[in-house]
Amino acid sequence: MEGLSSSGERRQHPRFTVKLALDYWETPDVVRGGLVADISEAGLRIHSVHPIQIDTELRIRVYVLKEEFTLGSIEGSGKVIWTILHREGDWKGYRSGLYLTGMPSDDRQMLIHFLKPLQSGQKLPLDHSYPQRCQQHSING
Repeated sequence: MEGLSSSGERRQHPRFTVKLALDYWETPDVVRGGLVADISEAGLRIHSVHPIQIDTELRIRVYVLKEEFTLGSIEGSGKVIWTILHREGDWKGYRSGLYLTGMPSDDRQMLIHFLKPLQSGQKLPLDHSYPQRCQQHSING
């Protein structure tokens, strides 16, 4: 097939599996949380307990570790291009594909900087996701 790589991938930008905290909103008065499950220069796959309609325009903030103990964020906007109900063990929620439609240049550069080690196959500390000490504690203590 034309346009496909040898692995059958049609995407222009490779995507990478991650576990990153996410805030997203349609309007600033209702900010919801989720998880970025994979990321590329062009889009994200997100998990959320809230359904998001296809064609919804969202503002996003993805939290990344800039250094070992410094948390940063990448902000931009995108359009939901697909969404499905998803179950994983006892968890029930939604997976959605978000095509990035806008991003300030500083945030774009931070995204490219974040993806660089992933593109060369390097493993990021703590999977460049939530610090492990946060993952080990439940909300109830």
